[in-house]
Amino acid sequence: MALVVLGCFALLIPGIIIACRLAFVTYIIMDKKLDPIEAVELSWKLTRGHAWTIFLMGLVSFFIFILGMCLLFVGVFPAMIWISSSFATLYQSVLLEKEQPAVAEQTAA
Repeated sequence: MALVVLGCFALLIPGIIIACRLAFVTYIIMDKKLDPIEAVELSWKLTRGHAWTIFLMGLVSFFIFILGMCLLFVGVFPAMIWISSSFATLYQSVLLEKEQPAVAEQTAA
């Protein structure tokens, strides 16, 4: 039994880490029009230092979705809109944060 629990944690924890680091792949594909491999690499770079924020947003999003389901499935639609717009806003803010130092370096030179 202990080995089964250990095996579940061995698959669960890295899966959560990878999911957090690749949360922006779909946004990058739509925004930057990159192929999937390049989008995975860029998402991995962009989410460096933001994985805990993404994890906590995903955790809160899970409970928002459950709350929407408790409202006779009618609340699922606004919940999904809110969750998607929250992650899109986080993507945009991280993108601006990562591009801002590059712009500051170019203006200083």
